[in-house]
Amino acid sequence: MSYDVSTPSKPKSPFDHPSYNEGMDYLDKGQWQKAVGAIETLRELYPENDDVRDLLADINMRATVAQAQSRKKSKGSTKRLVRGIGVGVLVLIVISIIGLAVYKLWIEPTFLHEYRIQQLTALRQNADEAIIAGRYSEARQTLEEMRTIVPEDADIDETLQRVEQLEKITDLYNTAQEYMAGEAWDKAIEALTELQSLDAQYRDLPELLATAQEAQTLAQQFQTAEADFANGDWMSALDTYKQLHETSLTFKFDTIQNRLFESHFNYAQELMATAHTDSDQVTAALEHFAEALTVRPFDEGALNERRLAESYASALNTDDHNQAIDLLQTIYAERPDYAGYNAAELLYTALLTRADAQLAAGETNIALDDYENAADLPVADPSEAQEKSAELIAASTE
Repeated sequence: MSYDVSTPSKPKSPFDHPSYNEGMDYLDKGQWQKAVGAIETLRELYPENDDVRDLLADINMRATVAQAQSRKKSKGSTKRLVRGIGVGVLVLIVISIIGLAVYKLWIEPTFLHEYRIQQLTALRQNADEAIIAGRYSEARQTLEEMRTIVPEDADIDETLQRVEQLEKITDLYNTAQEYMAGEAWDKAIEALTELQSLDAQYRDLPELLATAQEAQTLAQQFQTAEADFANGDWMSALDTYKQLHETSLTFKFDTIQNRLFESHFNYAQELMATAHTDSDQVTAALEHFAEALTVRPFDEGALNERRLAESYASALNTDDHNQAIDLLQTIYAERPDYAGYNAAELLYTALLTRADAQLAAGETNIALDDYENAADLPVADPSEAQEKSAELIAASTE
């Protein structure tokens, strides 16, 4: 539904023209001829307007009556004067009735129609501006106001339905973006899916929905990895964290980097704590320390743990018994409980073996030192070293 809002060279309604106001002023003053002249000018400007034609006829009739009254008064007859007054009053009453009828039937409806046109045009312009600016709530309210003026206008109803849909689409889009900003992926996908059912190509909806679905998958994988990490299942956690990095390097990059470091580091320490004399397990632990250091190359804790693990591996793999004892003693001096006291256990065994060899070679004092050093170690059963040490001390006092 459209309305002509162009500006003409003369008012669309004759009752907005200055000649109309001029004629009404003359009529109020009783200047009938001048009133007739002004309305005749208006008639020339609007020759096809029936309201102007009727108004001119009404004023002409009233002017004629007024002139007749003037002539009758000049004759000076009291009887005629009374009769003239009576006739004049009757004529005025008739004219008033006719004028009121003309006003009610033609003039008043014309005024109302013109006012309604102007009102609807202004409202529609406001609604269109609001729609263009994306202010759909404002547009909807304006259209609802128009519908109260023209209740059965199909164009207004159709536009209102479209605006209500656009308002809902916009609300869904904004809500989905808020959910995505808060990483509430399930709710974001629900809002975007509903939006898709209304307008599948709205703005960047396809890309936004794909992003939300991918993020939801990543978030679910991340939660799985986090659960494994919390339970100390380092290898499962590592596998999932690596998959996340392969899928999207930017997804929680800093958090996943930290988790990779911690998982490698913790798993390496766990391997060292149960390795004992298993050199392959120690090698695996060293590999995980190295992986941790690829994430944090200058981490002092990881560097120190790798150094100790390397010393432990060297002690296991060397054929030089004395070198093994030196390495293990260095580890023990720095960390008595290293590798779950495995270093202390290995050192205990190595000292006993060397002490036995020294005793067999007649080096009693050297053997006694090794037995005593072994007996002082925090091992599960130091009794053998203690007994042999006591025997040598007793033998030396005899």
